[in-house]
Amino acid sequence: MDINQKKYKINVKSISTKRMLGIDTSKFNGRQNPSGFLYTYYKSNDNTIIIGYAKSLIDLETKKELVGYNLIDKRPGIQSEFRLLKHSLNLQGYLQDSYIDSYFLSKNLMHKLALLGWPIGDKDNTKKIYKRMMKNS
Repeated sequence: MDINQKKYKINVKSISTKRMLGIDTSKFNGRQNPSGFLYTYYKSNDNTIIIGYAKSLIDLETKKELVGYNLIDKRPGIQSEFRLLKHSLNLQGYLQDSYIDSYFLSKNLMHKLALLGWPIGDKDNTKKIYKRMMKNS
C-alpha cells in the first residue's frame, strides 16, 4: 500500500467517524472555527458537479449565478472539511476540471461523496440525477 492510499484511508476514516458519531467539527484544536455551508451544484448538459464551501448563505446565493448549475443540496460545515474532501478525491484520482472545483459526475463519485457525508440530496434527487446521467451517456 503506497503513501497516498494510506492518507486516503486516514481521511475517509476521520470524516466518516465524525459524521457517524455526530461529533461537532466546529471546534478544532480548542478554538472556534467559523462555520459555513458545504454545497453541491449539478449541471445536467455536461454532467458535472461543483462541490464547495461558502462562509454564509449570502455567499451561497451568489454561487447561483453559475450558468446552468442547480443546487442539489447544502448543509452546515467547516472549510477544513471541504479541503479534506478535495484532498481525498485527488488521492483517489478525481481531478478538478477547473478552478471552480468541478468534477465529472459518475455513480462511483456520488457513492464516495455519500459515504463521506457530503450533501448530495435525498435518494429521489439522486435517482433523477442518475437517470439524466444515463440518458446523456
